[in-house]
Amino acid sequence: MLKGNSFWYVKIPQNCSWCWRKILKLHGIARGFLKHEIGDGKSIHLWTDNWHPSGVLVERYGYRIVYDSQSRLDSRLDSVIQNGNCCWKPARSDSLVEIQSKLFEIQFRVADKPIWTIFRSGSYSSSDTWDFLRKKKNVVEWWSLVWFPYAIPKQAFLLWLTLRNRLTTGDRLAISSIVYGIWRARNEIKHAGHPHTEMQILKLIIWEVRTRIAG
Repeated sequence: MLKGNSFWYVKIPQNCSWCWRKILKLHGIARGFLKHEIGDGKSIHLWTDNWHPSGVLVERYGYRIVYDSQSRLDSRLDSVIQNGNCCWKPARSDSLVEIQSKLFEIQFRVADKPIWTIFRSGSYSSSDTWDFLRKKKNVVEWWSLVWFPYAIPKQAFLLWLTLRNRLTTGDRLAISSIVYGIWRARNEIKHAGHPHTEMQILKLIIWEVRTRIAG
């Protein structure tokens, strides 16, 4: 998918999967939380990753900076590192002078390492990141009805959608018919003593849904 290109600037292909498309659409949010510790620089993009004290260089100084440095947009940081030290060509612009003047602030590490700056540990956690980004609201009274230890995730999610009124009309009709069909079958057992088979209950539910749609 990336083929050596920077994750932050790769274009979304027309034939990529739904999952990849969603990830690439969110990279603008994610990049603000990611910095890099420098080891050998082989896994860090020189111009498009956040490793420099000034931030992402191509965003701060523009694409002209790549031309002025006689480099390429996809160059890695190791192209300006020799023997554990930064080794740049002589600066040809004020921007390059500024970039090089701050290199002394950088501390080299044993290996390249991405740092997730949201948390002090620097480690990434999907649940903690979601909790950090989401809009927090008051706890609803019905949460324990949906999310409990032995809940089946698929069913819990469907119930959550129902309570949030996010289902399509057809889905709402189906769920209300199912609930009504089960409730009616229970009452007939309790009050009349005439239990229905599972197939009979299912046929009644299907008939109920078709009748409501047709009506």
